[in-house]
Amino acid sequence: MKTKDNLHPLMREIIAPWAPLTYADHYYVDLGYRYERGQVSEHEYKMALAEGPEARRLMQSGAMEAMRSAY
Repeated sequence: MKTKDNLHPLMREIIAPWAPLTYADHYYVDLGYRYERGQVSEHEYKMALAEGPEARRLMQSGAMEAMRSAY
């Protein structure tokens, strides 16, 4: 079975929303969640944003979860 790491880049992009999360993916989701709650420094957040579009997508998903759980 192919994992997320050894797939063709196009396939990785296509299955990204449904692929199982890696440890690094969980970090970005958690970082987005904690940033929305005010528990992360601005520096750590901006460093993670610079990691690229996949990191930003995962952080946005964590932020959305924080907003949903707030209400």
